[in-house]
Amino acid sequence: MSRAVLLSCPVCDAVRALDGRRSDHSKTDIISTAKRHLRTHQLSESKAAIRAHQITYEALEILVSGDDIDRLPVEAWRQPTATWLPEDVPVPAAQTAGATLSQTDDD
Repeated sequence: MSRAVLLSCPVCDAVRALDGRRSDHSKTDIISTAKRHLRTHQLSESKAAIRAHQITYEALEILVSGDDIDRLPVEAWRQPTATWLPEDVPVPAAQTAGATLSQTDDD
């Protein structure tokens, strides 16, 4: 089994996976990944900082088979309904309510 860290944007519910265990990624690295994505939302600096820390806090380490690790959105942020996620991973609430995602192909 392989491990990945699943990040979820609290603004648009996009998801992004980072290969490896949670302990393989420093808090600074995760915050940096979150900030690059949050720039697409044009938030004020203080709101962006809060959201970046929220993404880091809510990062979820998941186990997936070696065959499925390549199916995770590791290259860019993606809408949960437009990418593969393991069945037991909760889909963000806004996506199940029909929210849409405008931009997701950034780092």
